[in-house]
Amino acid sequence: MKTQAGADISGRWFDICVILESKPIHRRFDNSKAGLAACIQWLESLGIKDLEIAIEPTGRYGDLVAEYFLRRKYRVLQVQPFLFHRYAESLDMRGKSDFKDAYALAQYCQERGAKLRTWRPKNELEWELRDTQLLLRSLTKRAIVLQCQLQCRLRSHFVAQALQQELERCQQQLDEALQHAKELVESHPVLSRDFELLRTIPGIGEKSALLLVTLIDFRKFRSSRSLACFLGLTKKKHESGARVHGKEGISKRGSKLIRGALFMPARSARIHNPALREFSERMEAKGKHDWAIQMAIIRRLVTVAWALVTRQKEFDRSYVNPHQLSPI
Repeated sequence: MKTQAGADISGRWFDICVILESKPIHRRFDNSKAGLAACIQWLESLGIKDLEIAIEPTGRYGDLVAEYFLRRKYRVLQVQPFLFHRYAESLDMRGKSDFKDAYALAQYCQERGAKLRTWRPKNELEWELRDTQLLLRSLTKRAIVLQCQLQCRLRSHFVAQALQQELERCQQQLDEALQHAKELVESHPVLSRDFELLRTIPGIGEKSALLLVTLIDFRKFRSSRSLACFLGLTKKKHESGARVHGKEGISKRGSKLIRGALFMPARSARIHNPALREFSERMEAKGKHDWAIQMAIIRRLVTVAWALVTRQKEFDRSYVNPHQLSPI
């Protein structure tokens, strides 16, 4: 018989809650190999052999725990943060702690474990790409900060010169990181093919295609809408009765880092892609705000990229969507 558990993971330790005979049993262990070995001994002392454990995405903190449990032939399930937080609030625990989060994860696993996605470990190339993404985001944000500082009318020549030199070093490191990411993508037959397909989209250059390939796992999504939902690009309504009609906007539930990375590729495609330029002009004629147009362009771009990758076809300029009046 399977036993359900939940693990709330942080950098220094992790809390695990096991439900045995409808009773929660809680322990805390160090987030290390020694702590994990002690956790396994504790689980075996309880007579647990077949375990389902739910974890919440916590960046790199949970990788060691999830991999260790997976090697022990336990089923590791990954919850969707937004849905889990809503579920935890419904338990009315009146407070938040590591133990309560682990208990909520165990209850969530017990009730909805059949619908949760099994955690999958990454291969070496995926680990390298993920770490390279971290470096790219860090260097990009630093370069933007330096550019803004140089444009704020500095009076000190020494400070301006120092910032300019740092910006040049940052740009050089960014180019080197992009080249490293390109070599990684080109070394993989599937990713290299996806990279070439994305470059066929008008307005998408080498850097933009590289960002799309490294930041988004297109094949993980069943539809372009599910990808748009994941990125927080779908509309969010707020209505109640006849009087409450909130302003519509994107949900912003997804990663703001990915949305930010897609901003400039969408801006370029908005200028150089005839279909997207026409779409932008139609929205401008309707009086739409520039930011709303930009978000719509990002969603169109993501939709097209998903279609090309999942169908393994190049961009067709003559294609006409039967549900639209103009080409995509």
